[in-house]
Amino acid sequence: MLRVKAEKSGNVVVLHCKGHIVNGVEAASMRAAVISQADASMVVLDLSRVDVIDAHGLGALLESREWAHANGKGFTLVNPTRLIQRVFAITRLDSVFNISFREDALPAGAHEEPPATGVALLKPVEGIPIHGVAHCQTSKLRQCADIV
Repeated sequence: MLRVKAEKSGNVVVLHCKGHIVNGVEAASMRAAVISQADASMVVLDLSRVDVIDAHGLGALLESREWAHANGKGFTLVNPTRLIQRVFAITRLDSVFNISFREDALPAGAHEEPPATGVALLKPVEGIPIHGVAHCQTSKLRQCADIV
């Protein structure tokens, strides 16, 4: 299972990923979360809570990166776990992705787990199923949503 919480601060969206980015709904949901950020100028994927990634998950990350670049958006991966770092090194994708290992790579306030009620930011993307969206609180500078 993969949970993605989207947090928006200005034109930057941080997608906090938790769980597995693997073949099936998980990889498709992560890709849908990125593609739904059409209004953002920068998409940041926080991988600090990703336990497992497979080839399909890596493909989804590559497709998300390509979509972001084709649409003039920045795309950064932050704080991957040691296991995910090792997968990136073995596959040499650490030379393809912009990866940061610092907490200050996230916008201010993005280190906290977003709250759990309110209005959703994510929109479905044609052809990519989103299986259940739970909503979070919103404020003037922050919006978030869960994709389950």
